[in-house]
Amino acid sequence: MVLEINEKEREILRHALEVYEEELKNERVRTDNRKWKTALRDEQEVIDNILKKAA
Repeated sequence: MVLEINEKEREILRHALEVYEEELKNERVRTDNRKWKTALRDEQEVIDNILKKAA
């Protein structure tokens, strides 16, 4: 899938992902459920990869 976005959209998407990524980090720290922690880590890795591509 190819997503074509302009510069302003890219900036807003990056910001939204950065904010959400921070929330994921905080949730990982607060949870004791290992399955949930693993799922959050996996989701964070996907977001990290998207952010690298959007840089």
